[in-house]
Amino acid sequence: MIVALTADHTSSLDLKEHVGDPVPVAIMGPRVRRDAVDRYTEVDCAHGGLGRIRGVDLTPILIDLAGKSKKFGS
Repeated sequence: MIVALTADHTSSLDLKEHVGDPVPVAIMGPRVRRDAVDRYTEVDCAHGGLGRIRGVDLTPILIDLAGKSKKFGS
């Protein structure tokens, strides 16, 4: 089983509204490589092993980690 924790948007404390800044993502599962991040915050997750990924790439990453992706090529 793969578990992913994320958000749909960030909210600026200064502007008091939704902004387009990156959101933290945490993924846990048997095939997920651990990194040194131990807190779920924007700053801590930015230093994690995933780096910066686009939202449209999250589902394919999760499918691959679950071992359900289709093979192509050789």
